[in-house]
Amino acid sequence: MSASEQRPSGSNEGIQGNVTAEVVAVGRNARAIKITKLSGEDKAELEQAIAQLHKAIESLKIPTSAQETLKADVSRLQTVAASDKPDRDKVGSILENIAGKLKMVGAVAANTVALFEPLGKIAGLFHLSLAAIGLL
Repeated sequence: MSASEQRPSGSNEGIQGNVTAEVVAVGRNARAIKITKLSGEDKAELEQAIAQLHKAIESLKIPTSAQETLKADVSRLQTVAASDKPDRDKVGSILENIAGKLKMVGAVAANTVALFEPLGKIAGLFHLSLAAIGLL
């Protein structure tokens, strides 16, 4: 490609050849992650982190309505996590909702350790960063 030719921003990156893979990521900032099933140990860690998060939310000094909304999100998280193959995107979306609500009520700064520890564990099990869910 000459210097005068410009490739459109949405164009193919130019892969050639045979590829055999279950997941593939190509291009700038591409990521491919496949979670087939959490191990028994991971499942136990996830359940423990969700229980820890629930307890941390119960101890927050925030309006009752905000606390109930957060508890509903944790309940949804428990439901998604209980499946054989928890959906990473759903978990990420729920964690984002929780993080946003915690920020809105000002609970993040005052309860950093109690909240970040379980949120970090859950995010880590699904290869999500705290930045990805809106906490950093």
